[in-house]
Amino acid sequence: DGFPNGRRLGDDTVDISLRAVMGATPLGDCNGESPNQDLTDGVTVNDKPLLTSFPYIPAPHSGYDDPNGEREE
Repeated sequence: DGFPNGRRLGDDTVDISLRAVMGATPLGDCNGESPNQDLTDGVTVNDKPLLTSFPYIPAPHSGYDDPNGEREE
């Protein structure tokens, strides 16, 4: 966890939010057990690696190039 300084860039905020909205808390009886750990968006890694020096966040996609190599016209 990023306590006390906020979240880390690698934290999966969508999964954390889904679990919080559905009632999973670190203090609950079923933390880390099914069904709480099953609540996920299905994304396990970033599509671009983080940089090793400040600002750590990689440049965004251009908006015109499809990272999958498929472009509809």
